[in-house]
Amino acid sequence: MGRWFDIPGWFEFTQGEVLQRIAHGRICVEIGSFKGRSTACMAEVAKHVHAIDTFAARANGQTQEPHLTTFDDFNENTKCYPNITCHKGVSVDVATTFEDSSVTLVFIDGYHGAGEVKADIEAWWPKLKIGGIMAFHDYAPGFPGVKDTVDSFFPKLDCALYQIAWVTKRKDALKPDADSNGRNQ
Repeated sequence: MGRWFDIPGWFEFTQGEVLQRIAHGRICVEIGSFKGRSTACMAEVAKHVHAIDTFAARANGQTQEPHLTTFDDFNENTKCYPNITCHKGVSVDVATTFEDSSVTLVFIDGYHGAGEVKADIEAWWPKLKIGGIMAFHDYAPGFPGVKDTVDSFFPKLDCALYQIAWVTKRKDALKPDADSNGRNQ
């Protein structure tokens, strides 16, 4: 079995350590899988990982050739992980195929525009079990579509470390815009 950090991608080793801590033993959804680096990182410790991507290049603030497709690379890089299910499509569409309260970690690293990040949060928040975690990659000033959107939904994060931020779904916070006391604003 190869190691996740040998797979090409923008996901740093320290970020992988953080993600593995929050993914351990969980049923995970990853939005934005590219060539499978962060997918494999989670698969090493998670119960199961559902990887969602269109596998087609889009202008998302990262350097990609317009003709680039990564589906074959993803499959090759993750073939040794039996606990990965690949969903080729747009995350908000794939979300409709999941039951509410069915996953314990949603890791959002798809398209970095504010509208898309907002749509991912709204589509996947109901899919999280109470006690589940919604995490975000590229939570940094250089990615305002991610950081500003996350901040508008979650004024108090559980943690932000190495450009990964996360929040835990609490029993009394049924909508993603609930304040730290669980009251929806």
